[in-house]
Amino acid sequence: MSRGSVTISTICDTVLDQDLDGSLYDLLERRFRIRVDRAEQTTSAVNLGKRLADLLAVPPRTAALHVRRIGIDAQGRIVERTDTLYRGDRYDFSATIRRARH
Repeated sequence: MSRGSVTISTICDTVLDQDLDGSLYDLLERRFRIRVDRAEQTTSAVNLGKRLADLLAVPPRTAALHVRRIGIDAQGRIVERTDTLYRGDRYDFSATIRRARH
């Protein structure tokens, strides 16, 4: 389950008139010339309340992952914020960590 928003004042009010089936970042760059330079993402463990548990078809208090991502353009403006909930039994988080080269 995902909920996102785009900072409309940063771009324009026609973003909702666009085809939103593909990549939001591609759309922002192609149609509005806004390039998301970086994203800050936080992943947290949560226990679901009844309403969200019902939406995800699991019992209340089931563990889930909450992922919040904030997309920032090259000028430092926030252009996207997404909150996503993943069922704990259907999601793996993995990362590759490399040693810094000097």
